[in-house]
Amino acid sequence: MAESLGTVQLEVRLTLPRFKMGEVKNTTDQGNLKTIFSANVIKKDDAFIYSLNSIHNAGIVSASQDEGLACARSRLSAYLGTGRQNTISPLVREVMNPCSILSPELETAAYESGFYKSVISDVFANVTPTPQMRYNGWETVLSMLAKTALDANRDIVQELDPSGKTKLVNSISRYLVILKSEIEKSKNLLKAKDTVLNVGLDWSFQGLNVSQARIMQILKSIDNSYDVFPASSTRLLIELARTPNSNDDELSFGISLDDTYKSEAQKALELAKDLNYRNFESDVFSQIIQRKTTLNELRQWSSQLIAVKTEINKYPSLENHKPKSVYELARLIDMDISNLNKLILFFETTGAIKIKTSMVSGRSVKTPIVEYGQIEFDLKAA
Repeated sequence: MAESLGTVQLEVRLTLPRFKMGEVKNTTDQGNLKTIFSANVIKKDDAFIYSLNSIHNAGIVSASQDEGLACARSRLSAYLGTGRQNTISPLVREVMNPCSILSPELETAAYESGFYKSVISDVFANVTPTPQMRYNGWETVLSMLAKTALDANRDIVQELDPSGKTKLVNSISRYLVILKSEIEKSKNLLKAKDTVLNVGLDWSFQGLNVSQARIMQILKSIDNSYDVFPASSTRLLIELARTPNSNDDELSFGISLDDTYKSEAQKALELAKDLNYRNFESDVFSQIIQRKTTLNELRQWSSQLIAVKTEINKYPSLENHKPKSVYELARLIDMDISNLNKLILFFETTGAIKIKTSMVSGRSVKTPIVEYGQIEFDLKAA
């Protein structure tokens, strides 16, 4: 037996196309096409039968921030808490993306209107932070809101969780307030502010308890190393974000770096750049804390790089000449031919050059051939 369940309406929106030709952009159609379908619903046995009743074209509807935010709030309310254990559901994009057709700048509006701030305590109410927790984009929202409140010197807890529903907001507030205070007192940490604050956020989202003494030790080391070694210091911070009680040797090494060491490291880096030896920066300089490179090793690097640079500078005329024989090369650079032959043999052994032997006027002539536009030597400190 069939049972009538009445009429349902389905609203369909289609974003208007936007065009750009040269420097001219169509900005008038900031809306969408709206069509409403009406259908009768009948339940028969275990099936639902829909029959189209009418189609109404409502024309062009202007984009509406309020409508988009209302859509987002409705979707969040309908799906919040429906996910699996250790997962926040729905994802941020599942809330926002379908509603963005109603307001193209919906993500910005969600921050500026206070929508995101108003839902944080509900989204995180039953969340216990652990390394296994999947936040599905809500950690980005909470981080942005917390850092905005921090920058404005507003109380993070009062701003985002005044009723104390969450475990997470209080933890975030503790770490960020401590870190901000130390950043403001430091020599170099202001340059690394965002990275340092993100470390505190990572600790909170993982549910880690890091003592204030440990935080001070970490910041002391990073503050001392960051001015000259930002890449290596950032790498260390990222490791400590995951495991804050590890890397003791690296932290002690960072604290020990003095002006003599930093000066020698910068000297070696400049020499490497002059020689276009990029591997030094990527493999040594940018990992100097992780490798715990000693001052003597840096001095060996500088010595070797200076030696290479000195040898290269001896032969400026080679850039504009292509000698046709070893004899001509020896005459060009004013070097004893026997010594030159030893040098050529070395480069031939390493594969840097090849020797072509040919007969010229009945005489055997050896010509050095370089098949590369550039040769880089991967030097290693002994």
